Amino acid sequence: MQMEIRFSFTPTRVDWTIIRSLTHIRRKLDENICDHDHLMTDAWGGHELSERTLEKDERLVHHVKIYGWTPEWIEKRHLKT
Repeated sequence: MQMEIRFSFTPTRVDWTIIRSLTHIRRKLDENICDHDHLMTDAWGGHELSERTLEKDERLVHHVKIYGWTPEWIEKRHLKT
């Protein structure tokens, strides 16, 4: 089963949450620090994700984790970039 996560924005409402999150993680990586962030729906204690889907057959994702890994972390865990 193939899964995908969609982030949708409109011209009148760009939610800067994901941009702030990615900027924060990038700054931490520049300091050689691994960091992460969580985006959640209201039902899961957050406010960053909507609880509405665009299509009837889509599944709602309540929690998205965003990670930033340093080169050392990637090498230690044998991950490919």
